Amino acid sequence: MDLYTDAWFARDPKYQTMTASGQSMPHQICPNREEFWEYGAEIVKELGAYPIDEILLFGVGFIRDEFCFCDRCRKEFAPLVDQEPARLTHGYLTENPDYHDKWHEWRTEKVLQGLRVLQSAADSLIGDEGTRFKPLKISVEVLVDPESGLTEGAKKAYGYDYAKIREITGGLMINLFPWSPVIPAPGTADYNDLVESMYFVKEFSRRGGIVSLFRWGVSSIEQLRELKALGKDVGIDRFVTSFGYPNDYPVRRESAIGNY
Repeated sequence: MDLYTDAWFARDPKYQTMTASGQSMPHQICPNREEFWEYGAEIVKELGAYPIDEILLFGVGFIRDEFCFCDRCRKEFAPLVDQEPARLTHGYLTENPDYHDKWHEWRTEKVLQGLRVLQSAADSLIGDEGTRFKPLKISVEVLVDPESGLTEGAKKAYGYDYAKIREITGGLMINLFPWSPVIPAPGTADYNDLVESMYFVKEFSRRGGIVSLFRWGVSSIEQLRELKALGKDVGIDRFVTSFGYPNDYPVRRESAIGNY
C-alpha cells in the first residue's frame, strides 16, 4: 500500500507538499492532511476484507527536513515559533536549534497521528462488528540511507519515531539504502556505521515488534545473500524485496537528496 507517494492525488493543489519557496512536488502528498489519512483508512478496511495477514505500508513521512511548507503547515506551525506564516522559512528554523527541534517534533506527531488512524481502521475489523478473526498487521516503511544520516538522521528528515511506531502498529520495514544503490561491504567503516545505527532493532523486537529489511531492485541470489548477511548482524530475520524500482524512482530520489 503506497500511501503518500501518490502521484495521482499529488497533482491536486489541495494535497501538494511544498518547499519553502513554494515549489510543489509532483509525486508526494503533504502528510498533514487528515482527510487523506481517512481515505487511507478506508483502503485498509477494503484490503482487510480479503484473506491477508499484513499490509506493507509505503510512502509514509515527509520528503526531507525541508518539508512541508504548504499553506496548512505554515498556518499551523508558524505560531509555535513566533513567526508569521508567510515569512516562515527553513533557514529561520535551522538558525534556532529550539525551533528546529520543534519542527521535528511537530512533523513526527503528524506522521504518528496518521498511523493511529490507519491502525484504528485495522483494529475495527476485529470483533463482533468486524469481518476478521485474526488481527490485520501493518508494517510501516522507514527509509534508512547515508544521504539522510542513516537511522538517526531519518527520524529528523522524514518524521519517524521508531518506538512510537512499535506502540501503534507493531511493525517496521526498513527500506535499506533507497537512494544509495550499493550496500557497504562487511568489515568497512561504513558497514560498521550502518550496523551500529540499527541499535534500536533488538529493543524493538524484544518488546514484541516485528522488523523486516526491505530492498528495491533485488534481482539476484547474491543481492539476497547480502541482505540476509546484514540481517544476521543486526538481528533481523525477515526480508521483503521487489524485483524493480518504483516508476517514478528518479523523481523520488532527486527530491529526497535535495536536488529539487
